[in-house]
Amino acid sequence: MGLEMESEAPDDVKLALAVVSSSTKWRISELSALNNRLLRSDPLPLSCGDIVGLLFRTYPFYCDRPSRKVVQECLWSLLRNAVYTDALTICSAAFKREVSKTGLAPSNTLVLAEWGSILLQHCAVNVRAWAAQGIELVEAHTRVLDLCLSFAKRSSIKRSALVVTWRALRRLFKDLDNGEARVRAIVGTFTGRSQSLGIKSACLLGAVAGVCARVPSLRSILEATKTNYFSFYVQEIVGSRTTVPQHYVEPMNNFFSHFVSLEDLHRELVPAFEKALLRAPEVVLNDILSPMIHSLPPDVDLAEALATRLLKPLLTDIRSTNAKIRDGAVSAFTALIAHSRKLESIEKVTEEVLIPLSTAKLTSADHRTAYSKILALLPFLPLHSASICKSVSVVTSKEQNEAALSAEVSAIVHHLLLILEQGNEIDPSVLSTARDTFARGISDKKLQLRRIWILEAGEFLWQMQEFSTSLNSKNLKRMCPIVETMVSKLIEVSEEMISNVQSAGQSGLALAGYILLACFGFLSDFVTDERIKTALRNASIRKQSVSPKASYTYNTRHLLLGALSNLYGYGPNILPHPSKIQQLVPPKQTRADLDPLFKQYVLIVHH
Repeated sequence: MGLEMESEAPDDVKLALAVVSSSTKWRISELSALNNRLLRSDPLPLSCGDIVGLLFRTYPFYCDRPSRKVVQECLWSLLRNAVYTDALTICSAAFKREVSKTGLAPSNTLVLAEWGSILLQHCAVNVRAWAAQGIELVEAHTRVLDLCLSFAKRSSIKRSALVVTWRALRRLFKDLDNGEARVRAIVGTFTGRSQSLGIKSACLLGAVAGVCARVPSLRSILEATKTNYFSFYVQEIVGSRTTVPQHYVEPMNNFFSHFVSLEDLHRELVPAFEKALLRAPEVVLNDILSPMIHSLPPDVDLAEALATRLLKPLLTDIRSTNAKIRDGAVSAFTALIAHSRKLESIEKVTEEVLIPLSTAKLTSADHRTAYSKILALLPFLPLHSASICKSVSVVTSKEQNEAALSAEVSAIVHHLLLILEQGNEIDPSVLSTARDTFARGISDKKLQLRRIWILEAGEFLWQMQEFSTSLNSKNLKRMCPIVETMVSKLIEVSEEMISNVQSAGQSGLALAGYILLACFGFLSDFVTDERIKTALRNASIRKQSVSPKASYTYNTRHLLLGALSNLYGYGPNILPHPSKIQQLVPPKQTRADLDPLFKQYVLIVHH
């Protein structure tokens, strides 16, 4: 009976029932029929407002793509219909009303973004429509784009919203007669101080910059509006008093990566960041400065800007009691140093960082950790790498904090390896200082500090093999004492470990055994002392490494078994009992096969 009534109902009632029906087949059929009639401009019993109302009822209701697709086709046909000349005005009003609602679901915002793109694409081919509704539609679309990008956990929605936005902007800008005027109108309107969107305009401005960067004819147009971009960025993002969400920061990277030169940075951005670092470091260091720097072209040299303008405020922030500010300052240093090439400026930065650390002016362990992390970021410096190794070695002799010691020893290893990598003449005092420092550290009575020294010694030994071919014979000979010292101390620890495997696994001293096994294949190239060579050959670690009982390669966390499972095809959650390890390692397994395994284990522990 109900179906008969529906079939006998007028077309407008039938369509209204179909639109809200749960039957996808029925609603798609009726909407397709409506689309065909709109394309032919056939007379319909519904007004334009009625049709728009029906279409806008669907977006929170339809979940399937075919239904949404046919609604989009109806919207396109309605805008092109010769009878409904006021379609754009009515659609725009409905669109602006819907995007202003709060609490929109992520999938609904994406549908609205797609509809906004359709309305903008219609304006692209209709000059009168753009003049009447264009800027207002761009504003409404920016609001819904902001909502889509704010859903951090829905990357597919963010990507799709950007794609439909780029599509609409390309259609708007590719008009040879009006494209330039539209770019200037959009940029001028949404970077102005009186614009109503505020920081939300960053979503649109980033999309505009991305489109213009990929269309050669539009690059020069946007170049002429760079001042507007800088004013907006400094006012709304750098000058913000509250934490800026990342979906406002990231879109601007399109502008920085394609349109910003070194002169622009020194003139527009560096002074603004210098003030912001002193006024509100908790805002600007919370992923505003670092993403901007990372987005710059690789040939931009920021060494001078760092040394002359940003160094002092960043060091002040590193000494902050706020952990987030300290971490943000180190992150900013990481980005700045990666974009620094001028050695004179980098040397000035090195002096400002090294002197407080080496003269014991940093009483806080957190501050020493941060300063040491910065030193470990620096490139090879002919005048300072050696002094860093020697000065920081002195600092480690008094260090009792684990985090600070780990950062300090990493800085020593980093610059020692850089010195070796250069292949130049090596200062003997640097090697002797490093040798004595590691000898003392690996023998430290405090187990946790001892573990740090063992791990860094393993890092040094493993990385050193990569430079061994580039070292001249004189430097190679000078390296032997430090390697021999490390190896002899690691053998002592490993022998101590074998006597009490369980305790060594808990304290971390078992690392000495793993490191020696990982590096065993190439240590003979650096060990000239026959006594140490004999001790290395006769060390118990080789026999105990795969022994079925009390092997130091077993521990309660099964880390090594995890590495073995990766090597031999076991799943991470399907590990055999430790007593079955002989089944994992074939009896005729060679050292060459085992070396990659233990290298993987050392890297797992280190990182």
